[in-house]
Amino acid sequence: MKPLEEIFHQLPEPPEGKTGWPWTLDSDVPHPPTSALDELPSISIVTPSFNQGRYIEETIRSVLLQGYPKLQFIVIDGGSTDQTVEILQKYGSWIDYWVSESDEGQSDAINKGFARCSGDVINWLCSDDSLTPNAAWHVGIAMRDPTVDVLLGDCKKILIYDDGHSEPKLHQHTDETFDRLPYDNQIAQPSCFYRRSLISRSPAVDRSLYYCMDRELWCYLAGQSKHWKVIHEVLSVYPHWPESKTETRGREAVFEHIRVARRYGSAPVSLLYLHALTRWPAQRLIHWTESGRVARASRWYLKNVSRVLAKIYGIRSAHALSWWGGISFKSRRQLK
Repeated sequence: MKPLEEIFHQLPEPPEGKTGWPWTLDSDVPHPPTSALDELPSISIVTPSFNQGRYIEETIRSVLLQGYPKLQFIVIDGGSTDQTVEILQKYGSWIDYWVSESDEGQSDAINKGFARCSGDVINWLCSDDSLTPNAAWHVGIAMRDPTVDVLLGDCKKILIYDDGHSEPKLHQHTDETFDRLPYDNQIAQPSCFYRRSLISRSPAVDRSLYYCMDRELWCYLAGQSKHWKVIHEVLSVYPHWPESKTETRGREAVFEHIRVARRYGSAPVSLLYLHALTRWPAQRLIHWTESGRVARASRWYLKNVSRVLAKIYGIRSAHALSWWGGISFKSRRQLK
């Protein structure tokens, strides 16, 4: 295994003015462990990309600087017209496989990458997300246990507002996180790793889904797997932009959520549809506004919407769809 400093000095120089992880190796970047290397599972990471040249270099470096000895890195670009290809060429000799060609969207790109994966454990990392130092090591060490099928780590979300300022937020999982599926997805995608052997279908990711392909995959894995493990190590950084597709095209996302809920759950679809359409505008207000008055009014509105739905559909049904928790109607065993 090469020392992290050697890997760092072999990589291209970072752009001028870039400091901190993964641009520079500061003293606060811990050294990876070196014990029990033979027992570690191999890990494959796929990055789907399209015109993300502003961010993808940070993603690439965060993976290459893991120093994990059994790491396969694949980038599937959808034929970008910005500086993405230039960056991929710059790091091409360190990436196990990359291609830039037209595809049918993110899900198609992920499937292309997964088809080339050879790792025991896999995940995809979007081209504006990044891994934290030693994230692959935390995954590998936790998944040396052969009974662990899916691993959930913490995620650092960066809420980026319209005026440009940002706010970090720690996203932590609990043992009940995946029990909320399919109605409430609280799983941070870049911090969720799973065994490749669990996916017996082809393609692995539903290509017809544009917004919630990850939620559908979690539901599928819940039906295939035996043991989900939660660790409280921050594995990834996920920037949440105002122009993200789930923010700008939320109504379309609602219909996809309904499709997934119909496939894997048993709550009334009409309830799901009504709840999603009424909560989405309030969600945007709460998420992006700096006005405490607006946020309080939105929460009051949501609480009363849930009360009305509870009178119509029952408390249990409405609670299962609420923001502040709930349970799914089908257990992970029933999802098979």
